Amino acid sequence: QPSAPKRLIVEAPYFANYIQKELPKYVSQEVIDAGGLTIETTLDRNWQEIGEQVIQDAVDIDGASQRFDQAALVAIETTTGEVKALVGGRDFAESEFNRAIQAQRQPGSTFKSFVYAAAVAAGFPPTDGYRDVPFTVDGYKPKNYGKKYAGWRSMIDSLAYSVNVVAVQVLMDVGFEPVMKLAEDMGIKSEVKATYSMALGTWEVNLLELTNAYATLAAEGKFIGAHGIKRIINQNGQVVYEAYAQPKQVLDRGSAAIVTWMLENVVRYGSGANAYLYDRPVAGKTGTTEDARDLWFIGYIPQVATGIWLGNDDNKPTWGVSSTAAFNWRQFMKQIVEDIPVKDFPDKPSFYDREPTIEAKPVEPEWMRYGKIGPDGRDVNDRDYDDSNY
Repeated sequence: QPSAPKRLIVEAPYFANYIQKELPKYVSQEVIDAGGLTIETTLDRNWQEIGEQVIQDAVDIDGASQRFDQAALVAIETTTGEVKALVGGRDFAESEFNRAIQAQRQPGSTFKSFVYAAAVAAGFPPTDGYRDVPFTVDGYKPKNYGKKYAGWRSMIDSLAYSVNVVAVQVLMDVGFEPVMKLAEDMGIKSEVKATYSMALGTWEVNLLELTNAYATLAAEGKFIGAHGIKRIINQNGQVVYEAYAQPKQVLDRGSAAIVTWMLENVVRYGSGANAYLYDRPVAGKTGTTEDARDLWFIGYIPQVATGIWLGNDDNKPTWGVSSTAAFNWRQFMKQIVEDIPVKDFPDKPSFYDREPTIEAKPVEPEWMRYGKIGPDGRDVNDRDYDDSNY
């Protein structure tokens, strides 16, 4: 493995570890072995220091009561794809495992954004309503958090309140393949398979790619690959590599604006309220996996997308909630935005009579059966009140 610059290793060890793994993508082993390289990185040292402190406090304070002992953070500039801060754990001296790029974890409900983005791009108005009741499809039975159901919800509120059963129905209407392709185009490079549970984020991803995919929404549907190296200069002073952002429009701007507005509602009144910033708009999504093993918040302002993950390396359940990740996202963002101008998200277009930019390929299940809910909003046939993903 190539070595990272010594000063970077001391000042930002997890970021240096990331650069070390990135270097072979851009220059040959022969050039690396020759030595004497000057590597210009995208690191913002101030953001990195803030991120490291936030992650340490998250584990030491929140983790102590909520039983998680690790965390990670990634911050990406949305217009360039430059990784400005990357913290892969609480303490590099204790563990060099880089949870921002090496840990493959289930994203939980943060994956719902790709389902709804595909639906909106396929022409579905987000005001469309779905049955918020228990149901079983081909033997698979999704459940809402707390096993509570409202009877009927719009796509807007279903995303804001992270309603599982509606997300699965939307996935069925738009189709596995369109959602998988859009997620990949937006930055999800880990394998995702065509299953109903895909809507609830049961396939593993890493924090960097998930944050990069949300940066695509912030960039009005343009994907720009996340990167940590700006320029590499050899010992002779020659530039042997220079990063060049090549934005690719993978989601039409109108759909990106609508999904961003929907994700603003997550923060305004939904599950991500702890991420609210008082001086500017925020869009984002919470995610929690089974038994609260993973706690996520991936959010953005127009200029920056930041992702936070909290959990345990051994995959033990925590006592936490995703709102803790949202809170720590805010702890980081409220400090770094001091030098970032306030900017609004683009206005959303009309929901109706939009030309689809994605072709829906609805799933055709072999069988499907809806259940019933009682006056308390719970499944009349299932009185076991354990929690599930949200």
